[in-house]
Amino acid sequence: MRILVDLNVMLDFLARREPFFEDSASVLDAVLYGQADGVLPAHGFTTLYYLLSKSRGNEEAIQAVGWLLAHFEVATCGRSTLVRAQELGLTDYEDAVVAAHAEEADCNRIVTRNAPDFAGTRSEPFGVLGRIGGPAVMKYAVVYERGERNWSAYVPDLPGCIATGHTREETERLVGEAIAFHIEGPALEGEPVPEPTTKVGCVTVLP
Repeated sequence: MRILVDLNVMLDFLARREPFFEDSASVLDAVLYGQADGVLPAHGFTTLYYLLSKSRGNEEAIQAVGWLLAHFEVATCGRSTLVRAQELGLTDYEDAVVAAHAEEADCNRIVTRNAPDFAGTRSEPFGVLGRIGGPAVMKYAVVYERGERNWSAYVPDLPGCIATGHTREETERLVGEAIAFHIEGPALEGEPVPEPTTKVGCVTVLP
């Protein structure tokens, strides 16, 4: 799945804006763990830098931009993008440019807090958790086990969803890809995606 992340969601994460921070962090988790390919519009980088430099300082703003460039693809803006945005007929031209970016980058979804503003666009608008009719990503419990020579992981809510790797970090990446594979099939077929229901906790006992 390819998702274009709207500027408001990214700002919620980078500026830790409440009550939206946890929801925006779940979107970032999906990108970092391989459940989705994240795309950001090029014009968003300058806006993010400007706003963060005012609130957090220049050094932190530069670091944030570097981090985003390391983990997200960049949707470039050219004349064709701006012309296509006009053709979409959305009320807000800035939203239209974002939607045009999503089309050109072959994104399946636009992740935003303002999904109704993108109604009728080719990329399905998808509200973040608890805001507009359902989650942008779902959090599945993963059990990690360390063996003598490698790590393994399985997902209780997705039977058969397992992964192994030489390190914990590699296993986290691989199980993220496995989860994306397991839920993509039902979604493409129009079938319900298994809901995450397993809760994980720790119990302290005395020896």
